[in-house]
Amino acid sequence: MCFEKIIKICEVNEIDFLLLAGDIFDSNNVDENTVGAFLRGIEKLSATNVICVAGNHDPLTANSPLLRISLPKNLTVIEPNDQCVTFANKGVNIFGKSFGSTYMTGAENFSLPADNDNINIMLLHGDL
Repeated sequence: MCFEKIIKICEVNEIDFLLLAGDIFDSNNVDENTVGAFLRGIEKLSATNVICVAGNHDPLTANSPLLRISLPKNLTVIEPNDQCVTFANKGVNIFGKSFGSTYMTGAENFSLPADNDNINIMLLHGDL
């Protein structure tokens, strides 16, 4: 399974950040075994910060698996508004915005400014 391979690569190489750009699940009606497998994989990565945005197939709505569960400490889910997650100890800012519904239109500009003193990364899910 691809996800298991990604987890293994992060473990072996002591990766600082794993960025997941949405559509982690193919819908919000995913079975608990699949959600559990995802969580167990993330929990293995105690040295890795996992940051994700929700995509158009798994938007952050009331029935989102990412809102129904208790998240591991190393997993950050970016909200459906412009957000910046700062990792000061790594000098990294991760900017992003989750899908809050299956269909969204984007703003012309991101509302939060970059920080010239840190590495700035944008994490978005795209759909046409």
